[in-house]
Formats: sequence, C-alpha cells, structure tokens
Amino acid sequence: MWARKEQIVQTEPDYENFTLLAKDVDFKGVVNFDGTVRIDGRVEGEIHTTGTLIVGEHAVIKGVVSAAVLMNSGRINGTITAVERIQILKP
Repeated sequence: MWARKEQIVQTEPDYENFTLLAKDVDFKGVVNFDGTVRIDGRVEGEIHTTGTLIVGEHAVIKGVVSAAVLMNSGRINGTITAVERIQILKP
C-alpha cells in the first residue's frame, strides 16, 4: 500500500580526543581536558579530565587530579578524585 521510506542518517565518526604531555614537558597551572590524556612529564597544579588520565612511569604530578578513570604508573603527590575507577600499574 504505502512505500516504505528508509532514512539514511549520517553520523560523524566517533573520534576520541587524545592529548599527550611528553617526558620533557614541565607544566605549571590548571589544565582541563576532554577525552584521554597521557602524561609522561612533570605537572604542578591541577589536572581535570572527563575521560581517562594515563600517568606514565616517568611522570611526576604535584597537585589536584580529577578524572573519570585514572591509570597510574608514575608519581602523584596530591588529591586524587576518580568518578569511575583508579588503576595502579607497576612501572
């Protein structure tokens, strides 16, 4: 009776944001990220992300850390808040 119309919905690809602070980076201040962040350098201050924070084995963080998921194999000296989970990895 009635012809069936199929809708074609185009969606944007699901690219996740990924940020890297390399081993030779020294940062002081407040940083806010969306998505996944990997830190291998030194950070003094605050780190806030709504996604995953990966702290590399050479990383040193002094200050406040808040993330949905924290995966740590470095050094963190400060207050840590994780909404979903904290995973402590050996270096």
